[in-house]
Amino acid sequence: MDSDWTYNPKIEIIMKIIKKIFLIQIILMLLSCNNQNESKNYYNSGITKFELSKYEEALIDFNYAIELDSNFIAALYKRGNTKIRLGNYLGAIQDYDKVIKLNPKDTNAFFQRGFSKGVLLDNAGSIQDLTKAIELNPNYSLAYSNRGNAKSITGDLKGAMQDYNQAIRLDKSLVNAYRSRGYIKGEFGDYRGAILDYNSALQLNPNDAESYFHRGRSYTELKFINYAIQDFSKVIDLNPKHSKAYLIRGSLKLYIGDKNGACIDWYNAAELGDIKASQFIMKHCY
Repeated sequence: MDSDWTYNPKIEIIMKIIKKIFLIQIILMLLSCNNQNESKNYYNSGITKFELSKYEEALIDFNYAIELDSNFIAALYKRGNTKIRLGNYLGAIQDYDKVIKLNPKDTNAFFQRGFSKGVLLDNAGSIQDLTKAIELNPNYSLAYSNRGNAKSITGDLKGAMQDYNQAIRLDKSLVNAYRSRGYIKGEFGDYRGAILDYNSALQLNPNDAESYFHRGRSYTELKFINYAIQDFSKVIDLNPKHSKAYLIRGSLKLYIGDKNGACIDWYNAAELGDIKASQFIMKHCY
């Protein structure tokens, strides 16, 4: 029987190689699927532990998830959040860097990285990241509030005020924005406006010691001495180690003629390490 086909050993070898490559690809696909499934299991376990505030255990699970899938964006992001809870802000920034590299439009990653940079006093970097978060989401109230914090620290009080105003327009439940805006109003000499903001903060959180403290300072500037003393007393109730509250309350007590009460407050402040209190004691209490 005639035929044009003739056996070629080279073709057989090539076919065998192709079959092997095909099999290897299938095996790699199966391994990849298995790794992804296992990675998701670790991720879900990490989420559960995170929600239970078991941050060290959650970190271990997120580490395993990322080892199995290095491009697992959600795991990288949550690991960054977990590192923040554990105080490892530099490690968190490194995770958010990876998230942003994989997804340059991840608003929350920019926000969290900006927050972490702010804690590490990289205020310029913080402002840059928070500005990017706002560009991606113009209604991100927390981003405005945190950017206001960074601007305030760098001395841009007007810029900070604008950010706090916008944060409050977007979300009237932000205690920090009211408190911080109140502080800036006080810096500008608007003590009555500051008090209104501290009132708003305290309506939202009646246990916010810093709002009581700064409202007490505003009352002091307005010569509402009894109100100021009440606020500094509340600060001390909430935080018995607040040396500045003892110091200022002592000075106010001296102002109204209560020298004994003043000296007691200064003694307490001095025990907490306040040097100025020691000076007041030497001047007024012997």
